[in-house]
Amino acid sequence: MHDFSKPPHVTSPEETAKKKKIASLYFNYCWAFSSRTCGLYGC
Repeated sequence: MHDFSKPPHVTSPEETAKKKKIASLYFNYCWAFSSRTCGLYGC
């Protein structure tokens, strides 16, 4: 969900933290699988 009232290059600290959390969760999820599966998802 984008807030179009703000310029797209400006991200709030909350947004940044959320993105980092999501990226971390995704990495951990991907890491739980074999390297072959991880390769398919481009981890």
